[in-house]
Amino acid sequence: MFIAGGPAVVAVAAASVPVWLCTLGSRADQPVQTGFEFKNHRFILLVVLGYLLLDATLGRQKFADNLFFSKAAVASFIGAANASVSQGRGIAELLGAIAIFIPFTLWDSARRARAQLKPTVYLLALILIIYEIGISRGYLFMAVLSILLGSRLSPRSMAFGFSGAMVAFLLASHVRGDFNDIYFSNPLFDAIAWPYLNLSLLLAKNPPGGTFLDFTLEFMKKFIPSFLYQKEIFSFNIEMTKLIYPRFEGYVESISIFTYLGELLYYKPVLLTSTIAGALLGILSRFAERLISLKRLDSTRIFCGLMCIVLLRSRIQDVFSFLIFLTIFLLLWRLLSNLSPRKRLPLHLAGRELPRHG
Repeated sequence: MFIAGGPAVVAVAAASVPVWLCTLGSRADQPVQTGFEFKNHRFILLVVLGYLLLDATLGRQKFADNLFFSKAAVASFIGAANASVSQGRGIAELLGAIAIFIPFTLWDSARRARAQLKPTVYLLALILIIYEIGISRGYLFMAVLSILLGSRLSPRSMAFGFSGAMVAFLLASHVRGDFNDIYFSNPLFDAIAWPYLNLSLLLAKNPPGGTFLDFTLEFMKKFIPSFLYQKEIFSFNIEMTKLIYPRFEGYVESISIFTYLGELLYYKPVLLTSTIAGALLGILSRFAERLISLKRLDSTRIFCGLMCIVLLRSRIQDVFSFLIFLTIFLLLWRLLSNLSPRKRLPLHLAGRELPRHG
């Protein structure tokens, strides 16, 4: 409101109403079922471990771009982002976007696992979290917070969780060298303030913008895998970075983010774009909430809610993608966790017809 004025008020109100309407009658407060038990824990752990090994060696290979393991992680990420402008996700990236929820679901499942199995599950979950960090301090902050909050929210758990998450955030900032930057030496302030400062710079440039149809089309493209059809997407943050920093020309040295208002104010008319965005966000979140509310996935639920908030610092289209991948993951995990091994009959009953009742 202070940066964009009246249009921001219109955009926020128009987007909030559909989301609120979709929350009516939510099942989040109903008793949960004890789903996602490790009936076939060996099979699940082998699948998860197999995916990790394949992705780490042949897929995204994110250990090489991890800020704790590579000094060139940030430069590598920027280079990959410039190289993939206007391109969709490949198979490895799509699988990685779905697999981002695995460590938190494992963590939730470990709480109900047998005592001798818990250390293995917890360890695998932590390895997956470390693998997924990349250069993202926001992911690390939310991951640590989601796990430390535990299954019950209390003042003590919240204080413990936020303290641990802040330590992880500052440690990651130190490793990235953010404290040594001449212009950006306060990582916490920069993470909070710069999206809004960038938004003001963008609005000062008075970009030509697109239409609500362009916004809707970008959403529809998410359901077309790039490996099946070569689609062209609009890389909003990169294109707007080039607009406010013309010196970058064809290669962006750092990617700016503009909060979700950047997109809502870019596509005209603002009222219609915001209403469509709110309706899509409400429908997607309601559908995902129905899948997750019946299961005891406390850390997963917290992580997803926090990540939706963090992603709004960047783009609302990113939240759409996140919720779509969450829905796909929940359906796949439900199928995977319900695949129990075939039960063998005792030897003395093998080959005999069991008595029928009724």
